[in-house]
Amino acid sequence: MDSLLIAIVEKLAKEQGANALLDLTRCKSLLNDYAKNEYKKERHLLLLAIESGAAKEIANAVDLTIAKKVQIRTLKDDRFIDETAASEVIDLLGLVLRGDRSVSAGVQSTQRKQQSQQPKQSNKTPPAQPVKPDPSKAKACYERGELYKNRKDYLTAIVEYTQAIGFDPNYSSAYFCRGYSYAEVGDHSKAIRD
Repeated sequence: MDSLLIAIVEKLAKEQGANALLDLTRCKSLLNDYAKNEYKKERHLLLLAIESGAAKEIANAVDLTIAKKVQIRTLKDDRFIDETAASEVIDLLGLVLRGDRSVSAGVQSTQRKQQSQQPKQSNKTPPAQPVKPDPSKAKACYERGELYKNRKDYLTAIVEYTQAIGFDPNYSSAYFCRGYSYAEVGDHSKAIRD
């Protein structure tokens, strides 16, 4: 994470209080004020982490190391954020909310990999290709979600619908059913979004 963005978030927490990072609406507004038009992608990742409850978990964790690992996994699995980006945003929350300066494993392994790579052009890997939708896997996840929804196991249904959306981001039925399931568990903001 860029050191200037870290400084911005630290300043925000110092001036507005750390609780400003626990309230999604307030944090979004404050980040817009503090960062202006800079760091849009990083701000978005931070807001996704706050929306998923990561900031509250980090702030209240008894064992911070375990809490950070769980939240990185949650962002990776539920929000489809790559491990390095998830690690960086969770480390930022750990730093600002708890004063923790440790670096998570995903970031460490990436840093080691980058350090060990030679600057030769022939050794560079080609850029990653965008993931192509996989309708068959999406449909299988969607159908499992339907089974769980019919059993009123809405949390598991949400996980299945999220996976379906991961395999096919244009799967409108999965969004609709996930929204319905969010409404059933009382998470109305996510229900409306879907």
